[in-house]
Amino acid sequence: MVNAIGKALLSLRRAAVRLEIVEGSMPMAQTLAKLIRNLQRRNARRRLPLAVVEGVRLVEEALEANLVFEGAVVSSTLQRAERGARLRECLQKAGVGIQQVSDRELADLADTDTPQGIVAVVQHPHWSVADLCVEHGRPILVLDGVQDPGNVGTLLRTGYALGAGGVVLDARNGEVLALVSLPDFDPNLAGQ
Repeated sequence: MVNAIGKALLSLRRAAVRLEIVEGSMPMAQTLAKLIRNLQRRNARRRLPLAVVEGVRLVEEALEANLVFEGAVVSSTLQRAERGARLRECLQKAGVGIQQVSDRELADLADTDTPQGIVAVVQHPHWSVADLCVEHGRPILVLDGVQDPGNVGTLLRTGYALGAGGVVLDARNGEVLALVSLPDFDPNLAGQ
């Protein structure tokens, strides 16, 4: 019974976080910044079905993958490049809530040494193995418990080079996905 109550409370907390962002009960910048800081802790990444996506390329890829955005924090750095300005327009067209902050505030939220002017929060997508569209005879790469982002990237590139038709990642690997970006890699991903 105690476990059921704990799960119910966690569910209520998740709903409250989303309500704050959507309805703006607190200023979006404060709420989104708090959420980003929270997601930088391992415990929060494990209990919330959300991920931080940082940088122009990863946010572009998240948009192309039709991930659901909780919001994005941007600084003037993003607007300095034409690609960044286009990305902001695409986010606006997609209905993503955007909060403008100073370069210093964004640097405090970013994990990288030289932020590109954007940090976003996305919902983890949910797939099943049935969602994989793999040609007959092509292998599927299964990553279970791999925690180092460098190892995940190496395995993805190796799988791609060897003709893997898809990748299945254990849900615990969600925290490393924000750090892995692979050019021209187009696998079907399935998270269990």
